[in-house]
Amino acid sequence: MRAWLVALIAGCVGVPVVVATRVLAHDRDAAIDAFARDKLVELTESAQDLGGNLARVGDDLAFAARVAEPADASATAELDAVASVKHAYLTIDVAPRLGVRLHAGAAMPNAAPVIDQMLAAAARAPGELQISAGLSSANDEAAWYRVFARQEPNGAAAAAVVDMRQVVVLPRLLRVGSQRLLVMSAHGVPAPISDPAMTSLADPLLAGLVARAVARVPSTVQLDASSAVALGLPNVDAIAAAVPVPIDRGAPWVLALVASTESLEARHSALARRMAFGGVLGLALLALATAYVVRTARREAELRERLRAEERLLRTEKLATAGQLSAGIAHEIGTPLGVVRGRAELAIGRLGADHAETPGLRVIVDQIDHVTRLIAQLLSYARPDATNAQPLDVRSAIDSAVELLAAEASRKQVALDRGDVAGSVFADAGQLQQVLVNVAMNAIDACSEGGRVTLSAQPRGDAIAIEIADTGHGISADDRAHLFDPFFTRKKRGKGTGLGLWVVAELARAHFAEIEISSVEGRGTTFRILWPTERRTA
Repeated sequence: MRAWLVALIAGCVGVPVVVATRVLAHDRDAAIDAFARDKLVELTESAQDLGGNLARVGDDLAFAARVAEPADASATAELDAVASVKHAYLTIDVAPRLGVRLHAGAAMPNAAPVIDQMLAAAARAPGELQISAGLSSANDEAAWYRVFARQEPNGAAAAAVVDMRQVVVLPRLLRVGSQRLLVMSAHGVPAPISDPAMTSLADPLLAGLVARAVARVPSTVQLDASSAVALGLPNVDAIAAAVPVPIDRGAPWVLALVASTESLEARHSALARRMAFGGVLGLALLALATAYVVRTARREAELRERLRAEERLLRTEKLATAGQLSAGIAHEIGTPLGVVRGRAELAIGRLGADHAETPGLRVIVDQIDHVTRLIAQLLSYARPDATNAQPLDVRSAIDSAVELLAAEASRKQVALDRGDVAGSVFADAGQLQQVLVNVAMNAIDACSEGGRVTLSAQPRGDAIAIEIADTGHGISADDRAHLFDPFFTRKKRGKGTGLGLWVVAELARAHFAEIEISSVEGRGTTFRILWPTERRTA
């Protein structure tokens, strides 16, 4: 009997221990794999943003080459305007086909020979963006400057001294926590933004990772604790990821990130402790089954509450990130719009008020002014208000939205209709138009060729029910639960940010409007916005 009891106790203890050990090992490996994938995705998105910024420099050089082709005083003035508006450009040089060298912007010591070299390199490869190494090999101010050059096919060549601090703008998340970042140019020279511990590439695994990225192969690798410590990270394993940053047709830049798995190890240890504690409770079940059930139920309730708290924290972080993104968008869009508006006004001045193209140019100026007002509002979208609200005819608002979206609907071969419309609402005209355009644009995107989007409005009690109905693919119940969360989107990468409907919800809330959604998958969706007809207060 005693031998049997010992065997039973050993089995009760041994089997859970073996199972727990295997579960913990599997959980740890799965968590590290998921962590590595997340870091690779995060780094890839940052590389795409950086590549886009570098490509825009090439576009600006092409623009400078075109405007400077006459090689006269007006061309120099336009180059000066480009250099003053684009804060990243310290100086711009253009060599037109006529052979007269044009220069704009401030002087940069020791830059002239490099500019000549890059213009010569650009002439050998027309249409390809050329980027020099830093103007200094030391970690000083000049190390931030590089010369970009591009030769337009059958046209002028342009070069600019670029302040890379205005171009290499990476998300704050890449510099937060136990992480190390490396930004390496196509010349194999680390940018000053790189963490010093990363620039030597002393670790063979890390060096190989960067080499694969140079060969345009994004990848990840797990570094052991000693390698992590050598990089100044905690004494646990780390995940390294590296991705290429495509630069036109030239050699790519490289983004590399090493992130500590310290948080995963802490989670793994906590899980091990919980499983050990569960094993003790399992043995206690032999005598105290009821007590075990009660204790387990209590722990499950605590875990659910913790998950709810984490979800609330995540939503708060999303809102904060949305506010930061709003400020970034306002800055990045406002600058080129100012340049476009100035060029339009310059064209109006040159053509005169009676020219046939002048009305169209004035439409451009008016629409840019409208977008500028929207940009100003974008900075306050996290806490919008309706201080400029006034009685507004819904018909005019819907007509304006239909007119703005008509070209996009036609391009996608989607019918855009206005149904029955009646009544007026109390609203800020620009904010109501933003709501209608955002929802209607999503409706157009949801439709395939031959689809239909209808905007209508009818009184309902003390509100106007504004409806935007489409015949698109519909929205699942799971997606409807997150539809107004910031950054939630089912569109392909680059097609949407997930902020449009969040903005709609915030603007509606500011006007005390309510949003109802009815949708049948495969048959279409109807957004119904109950907009008050009179001013309301909290």
